[in-house]
Amino acid sequence: MTDAEKIITLSAIIKDMDYLSTYHGLDANLHLLKIRIEKGLRLELERIAPRLIVFRAWCSLRNEQDTKTKIDLLLKTIQL
Repeated sequence: MTDAEKIITLSAIIKDMDYLSTYHGLDANLHLLKIRIEKGLRLELERIAPRLIVFRAWCSLRNEQDTKTKIDLLLKTIQL
C-alpha cells in the first residue's frame, strides 16, 4: 500500500468514525487523530494506532464490517 493509499484509507476511517459516533450520540475526539505528514506518515500512524484499535473493537461490537476491514488493512500495513 502506498502512502497516498494509506492517507486515503485513514481519511475514510476518520469520516466513518465521525459519522458513526454522531449517529450513536458519542464524541469521537477526532482532534486527537490529526496527522502531521511532515513528521512522517509511519510515525503518525503508529501514534494513532491505539485509537484505531479501540475504534476497530467498537466497530466489531456494532457489526460495522466495512469500517473494521479498512482499519485492519491500514493496521496491517504498519505491522504493529
